[in-house]
Amino acid sequence: MSRENYTNCDEIIARAKTFLNVHTGKDLAIALCVSENAISTWKKRKTLDMGKLLLACEGVNQEWLLTGKGEITTAINNFGKEEEEMAYRDKYETLMEKYIAMMEENSILKEAMLKKAPLPTKKLS
Repeated sequence: MSRENYTNCDEIIARAKTFLNVHTGKDLAIALCVSENAISTWKKRKTLDMGKLLLACEGVNQEWLLTGKGEITTAINNFGKEEEEMAYRDKYETLMEKYIAMMEENSILKEAMLKKAPLPTKKLS
């Protein structure tokens, strides 16, 4: 585990909480896959395991994480998310169109079946 010294360790940890949308040290520890004691030790010693932070904060703008300056996420990451969301919407719309077509087809088949062969009124044994 490589740990580096940071004079603004508490601020970096606070920004990591913001990015990960967690509010407690326990939740942050879970997100980083470390113990709560590890985070306490980082704060006390002004050290961080930046590898763990960056792994958990995938897509974060590293300048923002370290200094608070700039956008919270990288422009490249935002572009990727937009493309991913558009692809998801396209797949959803295609599936909905297929579902509606299938339901219409089932309705037509059901009507055709009922017209040709009415349901029996007596119980069959």
